[in-house]
Amino acid sequence: MKAKKQVKLHLACGPNIVEGWQNIDILKGKDIININLTKPLPYKDKSVDAIFHEHFIEHLTKTEAESFLKECRRVLKPGSAMRIGWPDMNLLLKAYFLRSKKYRDYVLPALDDHRYGRNWDEIFSDCLFSWEHRYAYTAKHLKLVLETAGFKNVKVMKRGDSDQDIALDFRNDPATTYIEVTR
Repeated sequence: MKAKKQVKLHLACGPNIVEGWQNIDILKGKDIININLTKPLPYKDKSVDAIFHEHFIEHLTKTEAESFLKECRRVLKPGSAMRIGWPDMNLLLKAYFLRSKKYRDYVLPALDDHRYGRNWDEIFSDCLFSWEHRYAYTAKHLKLVLETAGFKNVKVMKRGDSDQDIALDFRNDPATTYIEVTR
């Protein structure tokens, strides 16, 4: 009997193409499936084996993110996992208050405009509102949102660590947190 091929979704993949995953983004490109992730996912209920997305959820409004997470849960098979990586508001606040050199050195090259001398107040505001960010989460807040959407086993994970073997983790960002959940 032939084994059924797993359906694994790498949502908002950008240029990061992963073999064996369906790489999905609103942008068009080679090996990218073009889907608007603010719309219902074009997958049947309980048909997906794994989902990964990184630095995407903060680009959605609060309401869009809630709908998106419910869609992810809808398409995941029971017991299947999703992994989320995002810029954690708690880590951004910590970097801001401690004036973290590590974080400052990481983020400054990504900021286009240093109008005010690269000071921490400008850096913090840019981290919240640049790159089309629409909402911010702490791990505690996102955990509550995920549980409310019906996910179980919500667990904060270190970069590269995964209970479900789905740590694609492209970012090595000092403010990125990862959470894994199961349906």
